[in-house]
Amino acid sequence: MWPQKLVSCQTIFCNNLFVYPDGVSWKDAAQFSCGLQRAGRHHGLGIAARIARADPQDMDTPVLKDPKTSDAVPEYRLEEQIGFKLRLANQKHLEVFARLMPDVTPTQFAVMAKLRDEGTISQNHLGRLVGMDAATTKGVVDRLRKKGLLQSKPSQTDMRRLEISLTEEGRAFADEAVVTARDISKQTVGGLTQREVERLLDLLDKL
Repeated sequence: MWPQKLVSCQTIFCNNLFVYPDGVSWKDAAQFSCGLQRAGRHHGLGIAARIARADPQDMDTPVLKDPKTSDAVPEYRLEEQIGFKLRLANQKHLEVFARLMPDVTPTQFAVMAKLRDEGTISQNHLGRLVGMDAATTKGVVDRLRKKGLLQSKPSQTDMRRLEISLTEEGRAFADEAVVTARDISKQTVGGLTQREVERLLDLLDKL
C-alpha cells in the first residue's frame, strides 16, 4: 500500500496537519509514519529535516483540518436571537400581569378588552381580532361565561354563529382592568423612554 522510497511518498507531517493519499486510513498512516521514523533513526536519512522543508501546497492531496477550528458552521449565539429576546420580554410581561391582574389570564383580558371596544361580535370574528384560533377562543369564551363576565347568543342572521358580548358585570370589570393594563405595559417597558417604546412598537408591527 505504501511506497518504499521516501521520495515517492505523498505522506508528510507539517504544522500538526497530516496529509495522506486518498483512501488511506489513519491507522495505516500512523503505522507508516512510525516506520519512517524508525528508518530515519537507523539509516540517518534526515527524515525530520526533509519533513520540515516540505510544503503542503505542493502536495496533490488535501490537508485534514481540525473540525474544532473549521469555519464551515457559522457562529450562533442564542442570547442574540430575536425569538429568545421576545420570549424573555414576554416572560417579564406575564410576571407583571399575574401580579397586578390575578383574576384573569392575559388571553381572557384580551377578549374582554376587545369586546369592550367592539360591543357584540361573532365568536369567530372575536378570535381573529385577538389572534387566537377557534378552539382557544371557544375555551376562553366558555370560562368567561362561567364567571358571568360575558354572554353569548345565536346570531339573528345566521343561527350557526354565536354572538358574544360583555355582561354588565363584565363591562364594569373590563373598565377597571384596562386601567391596570396600562400600568402593566408601563412596568414591562420601564427601562425605555417613551420615544423608544414607540419605536419598538413600530418595529414589532413590521414583523
